[in-house]
Amino acid sequence: MDDTQNTQDQNISPEEVQKKMEAVLAMEGEEGRARREKEDREKKESELISQFELEKKELNKKISEISKSKEELELHWLDLSDKKTELQKILDPILIGETNAEKDVQSKNQEEHATDDPKQRQELEKQRQSLEAEREKLEKEKWTIEDKMAEIEKEMEENKTKYQELLKEEYSIIDKIKEIDKSIESIRK
Repeated sequence: MDDTQNTQDQNISPEEVQKKMEAVLAMEGEEGRARREKEDREKKESELISQFELEKKELNKKISEISKSKEELELHWLDLSDKKTELQKILDPILIGETNAEKDVQSKNQEEHATDDPKQRQELEKQRQSLEAEREKLEKEKWTIEDKMAEIEKEMEENKTKYQELLKEEYSIIDKIKEIDKSIESIRK
């Protein structure tokens, strides 16, 4: 009968629907009105709770996606950190070698200036130049590694920024879910 009623309601004008509603309201009486209002309220509350639950489901889905993205960033950051550590292991002996080469160059330079013998001075100058060439080679290796480390550090910083943005989004969604839960609870009371 409801289907027939709905079909009939669809064929009547809005003014006729309004008149019909006025007739129902006039004839239903106090008890009927109270019951209808209660049913209408319960129906609206149920629909509202369903909307909230659907919204909550979508928000939880977003949290799941954010968690996956965060995990990817965490793994990538660990990979970058490992690469940086490996580069540091390569860099440390180069830095020591460069420092030692600088000391050796200074020492040869002092010996060169301290001697009066031209042949010995010439030999010391060749040794100093050889040490300087070695120091320059180490310095270039150091720059190459430091550049790679700087690139990794930049990528790690970008990774950190993306991660923090995801955290903010996640916290915002969690807050929305808490608000939805409060709304649902207040409706059910």
